[in-house]
Amino acid sequence: MKCKKLTIVGTFLLLAFLTACNPLEPLSETPTDGESDSSKHSNTGDSASSELVSPVDELYGSDHSTQNVVDWDGSYIGTLPCASCPGIEIVLTINDAGYYTLKETYLAENDAVFRSQGRFDWDASGSRITFRGDDRRVWVIGEGTAWLVGEDNKLADEYSLNKQHGQTSFSPPIVQNTGTKLELMVGTVMILEGLYTWGHEVVSFEPCGSGSYYWATGETAIIKSLNDASLKKAKAQNSPYQAVFIKAEIKVLPSATDGFAESYDGVIEILSVKEFSADRYCRSKNSHKIAT
Repeated sequence: MKCKKLTIVGTFLLLAFLTACNPLEPLSETPTDGESDSSKHSNTGDSASSELVSPVDELYGSDHSTQNVVDWDGSYIGTLPCASCPGIEIVLTINDAGYYTLKETYLAENDAVFRSQGRFDWDASGSRITFRGDDRRVWVIGEGTAWLVGEDNKLADEYSLNKQHGQTSFSPPIVQNTGTKLELMVGTVMILEGLYTWGHEVVSFEPCGSGSYYWATGETAIIKSLNDASLKKAKAQNSPYQAVFIKAEIKVLPSATDGFAESYDGVIEILSVKEFSADRYCRSKNSHKIAT
């Protein structure tokens, strides 16, 4: 009987020893859905991030979609780290039509400014967006904050932008004069002065002093009075495609991605023509008129 008890105790001690020598291995993390190469982005500045907050996919559950719940459209502003400068000042504006504008200012003695715009797509969770085209940056959109997603698919406070309160609609600057270049933001409606040229089934519009040529469309883009004025001037100058000065209300459309219109700086819709003249010209080569 005593021998039997010793056997049971010995067996128990042996099992305890084996368990101690073979601890359970921790479960490896399984990549979340949507975590792919397209969601990775190497930041222009310092790629190192400290005090990572949380994985992207743990920020919101599927039941709490930013896209459907949060008042997310508007402008987000902040300064991100930069390896070769004091920081990169970011202004990101997004709207519910799926368009974005991005302004990046590299803070230094001579600030370098880069602007871009285009379309974005929401992921399946409705909590993060990805830019279309060559710039595949990914942003998580939260309540009053936008985070730039890092290479490790995590978020950090130093890569966040704060939403401008009180701005509930897409309202980027109508016109930004960067010397001789006029930048028109998609979705804006304005009245501009410029040169209207009617060619062979093609209408172009050059805002005064912009250095940019836009493919013009719309029901009022080709009207008899403008065509007659352009044709009359062409005959007088003995040269086709003569520009006519116009003051028009226009709407900025997304740039064309194919066809002849793709070669232009952008696409506009001429909503109405307020006035025109075959004898007038732009006031200055380096100024554009924003009429109100």
